[in-house]
Amino acid sequence: MFRVGPGLTFTVTNTEDAARYLLSRWEGEKGPAHRAAREACLGVLAGVRDPEESRTAFIAACTEARMEVMADDFHRPSGTRKN
Repeated sequence: MFRVGPGLTFTVTNTEDAARYLLSRWEGEKGPAHRAAREACLGVLAGVRDPEESRTAFIAACTEARMEVMADDFHRPSGTRKN
């Protein structure tokens, strides 16, 4: 989950959600981290990149755009929580 603005949050549960948000709903800065996140998500959807890459890249894009990431374990499949 990440906060875009006061009272406006979005939940991303998988790479497809992240890609859809990055490609069609993103209103933040579209700098290098945004571009890297798009590429990572599309790579995962094409089966050529690891899902953890898209997660890390998406968080970096949110940080670049000064969006608050509200939970560290979004997008992790059940049983793979970060310790």
